[in-house]
Amino acid sequence: MSLALIPPGNALFEREVLSYEDVNILSNNLEAQSFTGVLQLHGGTDGVFFFSNGKFLRAMEAEEELRLRVVGRSRLVNRIKGEVLASAYVLSPASVNVLSLCFAFQPLYRGMEVRKKELKMIRNQLESDEQTGLLEFQLGGGVRYLLLDHGRFVFDSFANAYGDILCGLEGVTRLVEQINTEGAVLSVYSEKAAEIERQRRMVEEELEKVKVLTVRTESGFGGMFAKEDTIKVDEYIVREWGLTTMPFDVELEMPDASVFVTHCVAAKKLGSYLTMSVKLMKKLGLADGDPISVGPVR
Repeated sequence: MSLALIPPGNALFEREVLSYEDVNILSNNLEAQSFTGVLQLHGGTDGVFFFSNGKFLRAMEAEEELRLRVVGRSRLVNRIKGEVLASAYVLSPASVNVLSLCFAFQPLYRGMEVRKKELKMIRNQLESDEQTGLLEFQLGGGVRYLLLDHGRFVFDSFANAYGDILCGLEGVTRLVEQINTEGAVLSVYSEKAAEIERQRRMVEEELEKVKVLTVRTESGFGGMFAKEDTIKVDEYIVREWGLTTMPFDVELEMPDASVFVTHCVAAKKLGSYLTMSVKLMKKLGLADGDPISVGPVR
């Protein structure tokens, strides 16, 4: 599922031009103000932050194949170069919790014409499979969205809608009645709740594996024969990653937030350092003492 498919809620502000420093300040302010909703970034850095009652839930960045990938919060902010367009949308806690799982959603239906019979069949299937996700309806009055949590529509006790996302019983009932009589074009993006939970745990475990290590030039006898495209990290870190086959690929995030993939092997007594050849250090524009994030390629 892509960033463009996340439906907006009630707009707090839209397409404000912000710098890197502005986004950092804004993100902290949203937490302090117990914000519940999403903060979207566009323009060079495309991604989204999810917050619930001031608690940061998750960050995702748009990949080239138009999918969303869960990343560390700092990584998304650090990728901002110059200015970005930022939009913040208010949602209910139940709604933002569902949408924050969109990294796992798959297109179940796309552009399917539905009326009463087809809608009932699809609702029964979604409930039986305990699907979590969103339903997009294109109809005469525009586009409307319904959210699913474990096969059940998400309802809110204090609001009828957030933007085009319907969450009040009365509004949802009217929408279903309109679809029954006039028809609509339906797209469903969802996944079984159990599979989403499996992917969520896996993603969070992978994020925990990312280490911030200090760069050091490979020196001495080993440095003379160090491979240009291979770095070394402490053997204890490699064990923590659960890797046994050498070399393996790692992803390096530079101080400027650019990303580089290279080979890696285990070494003894490196602690919080990683070592690399002089050639690789020059290639990446690094110097001894620079901190970089490193983790195994997913």
